[in-house]
Amino acid sequence: MSLVVNDLSVRYGRKLVLDTLSLDAQRGHITAIVGPNGSGKSTLIKAVCGDLPYDGSIRLNGLDISRAEPWQLAALRGVLPQASVLAFPFHVIEVVRIGLQAGSGAEHDGRAETALARVGLLGDAHRYYQELSGGEQQRVQLARVLAQVWEPVSDEGPRWLMLDEPVSSLDVAHQMQVMDIARDFAVNGGGVLAVMHDLNLTALYADRMVVMSKGSVKASGVPQDVMTDAVLSEAYGCALQVNMPPAGTTPYILPHAATS
Repeated sequence: MSLVVNDLSVRYGRKLVLDTLSLDAQRGHITAIVGPNGSGKSTLIKAVCGDLPYDGSIRLNGLDISRAEPWQLAALRGVLPQASVLAFPFHVIEVVRIGLQAGSGAEHDGRAETALARVGLLGDAHRYYQELSGGEQQRVQLARVLAQVWEPVSDEGPRWLMLDEPVSSLDVAHQMQVMDIARDFAVNGGGVLAVMHDLNLTALYADRMVVMSKGSVKASGVPQDVMTDAVLSEAYGCALQVNMPPAGTTPYILPHAATS
């Protein structure tokens, strides 16, 4: 089962943000969406999660999300937005338990604590969420999402992690921790769709990449095929050179300063 998007268009007022975009993401894979600011990546995630009106077709595990009930979607996918603002003081453990109420694991005692341990914050369970750093808050929100879709595979098929810039506020060690969690979820049969900015981290973890620019897909495929000088330089509007370490096959990118 998979995520299939066909001819997706989204408008904000009169502005066309996504233009007849099509893509697919498979269970067992991390599918990374990359591209410059304003290319429509976050809009794509919001549409796929059912949070925006759209034209076209989005099917998750064969389910037309436009016809799905909220509880059906909550059982299928957990969503980590770019930022989450809480207006009232909650303890960290209470934030994570919100995921239990949204998903299918409310009857599992200890799952919220286990999810916090996964992101390295069990010792902060009874601190107020607002006392944490931005990066710590981001990890708490990931724990909430994990609590919601704890088992990567259910009787109805794979579950999905929808992650919008999941490592944007994190140091290198915690970036690796979060991406390892995503990798483990995919290896165990779930699906991961993630908006990413760090191309080198993307190359290290992604099974497939979707390069977006100006609301459409410019290239998609495995990193080794998609990450080329021509594709990335055109998408980002600057000179980028893809390099290969002598002892490996994972490409990496260095920006090149403009010269006269």
